Amino acid sequence: MVNVEALAARAHRCWRLCLTAAACRAGCRPHLVCHSEGFGVGEQRDWNQLSEEGSCQGRAETFKTQTEVSQLPPSLTGVPEMKQLYFIALPEFEGEMSVGIGRVCKLNGSGEQAIAATVEWLQRRGWSNTPNESGFHWGKSPMFDAFKEGYIIATNEHPLADFLPVSVELTEGSVHLPAVSLTNKQQRFCLQASCVVRLKEFCALVRPELLNKQAKRKSQERNAAKEARPKPSEAVVSAGVPGTKASSSSNAGAVRKRPSAGMAIRSSGPPGRGQ
Repeated sequence: MVNVEALAARAHRCWRLCLTAAACRAGCRPHLVCHSEGFGVGEQRDWNQLSEEGSCQGRAETFKTQTEVSQLPPSLTGVPEMKQLYFIALPEFEGEMSVGIGRVCKLNGSGEQAIAATVEWLQRRGWSNTPNESGFHWGKSPMFDAFKEGYIIATNEHPLADFLPVSVELTEGSVHLPAVSLTNKQQRFCLQASCVVRLKEFCALVRPELLNKQAKRKSQERNAAKEARPKPSEAVVSAGVPGTKASSSSNAGAVRKRPSAGMAIRSSGPPGRGQ
């Protein structure tokens, strides 16, 4: 069982360390005496250390999100509400995840006895199943539009086990009118960046089968390329001085691989939607 309080305390301490590092970067010099919680009084932190600790806030936020989503069940508990938006597992991938957004329009069963729901579908704008195209990834804050079959909204039935417990959170500029058709011009659906992060972390930790392996492979290639690059502290421009690192221009080995021609690409049609 995960000790949530201990994890939260660890994340909080990491956040406090980050505040100190941020303050140092704002108004201090390479060798600074930091008097703050997390640093010993009189302890000197060189500039390189502070730069590394500057990313601590991002790591703390990621750690906090991972801790929260790891406690979620694989599927939504309880009965979904009518006319509300939900993340729903799809039978096939739409880019990097097999997840879509649907609005409940009918429950199959009454009250707690419901076992399935009919949903009206949204579709991620510009999505693609080709890994090297921009539409393959969800992006920071993706837009969604009503998915139509001809002139009507595409609908089908999904078991409640397909409904995910991660809430759909829209940006302030978005508009969702539950009583109005999804095709209405007033409707505007754009996911918050934090919502996308939570969804991806949930899929990675709780429902890994919803993540496209092709996306994972490309992520590993990007990380390998980043690791092959020299760190800022190592990219010292040397003019024949013995013992110094070579400049970053000499490190030309970090080349991203392209997907092979035999890589399996799913059909471009929106799967798991219309009947």
